[in-house]
Amino acid sequence: MFNLVVLTGRLTADPELRKTTSGLSVTSFTVAVERNYKSGEERQADFINVVAWRGTADFVSTYFKKGQMIAVTGSVSMRVYSSAVDKCMKAGLTINVQRIELLGGKSDDIPAKLYTESEGKEVMIMKYFFAPTLQREVTDPETVVLDSKRGEKYKVDRQGWVSREKPAEG
Repeated sequence: MFNLVVLTGRLTADPELRKTTSGLSVTSFTVAVERNYKSGEERQADFINVVAWRGTADFVSTYFKKGQMIAVTGSVSMRVYSSAVDKCMKAGLTINVQRIELLGGKSDDIPAKLYTESEGKEVMIMKYFFAPTLQREVTDPETVVLDSKRGEKYKVDRQGWVSREKPAEG
């Protein structure tokens, strides 16, 4: 048997991390996948439910945001349940993530050039929000903080992944 799905689409909302009672990380999110269409036809999309577990869930909830284009590889599972409202049997498909990639985002995402906070050195950010020149040894600090020319703060983790730093609450 072969159960493999590959999708590309946009996140409909920011993924939120949850923990199971046993402490496993899990995040569920929806991907809007455009259907094929001909010129002059109205565009349509399917909204696909996706779930990620453990380290993948942590990664997705940290780096993925609403509107970003992603690619998901996974397996399909069918859930059958009884509706609480009309007591009818219903079914829903979910994609269980095996691999996920960030393909891009909206224009207000991370700039192509950022600058180290301490030295003002320019850092090039690659297509997938990755700064390979900032990959560091495990003994280095957890994150490096970068600035944009507009004064926004970004952080780079040990693997070189870039994310917007949340403002300090005051």
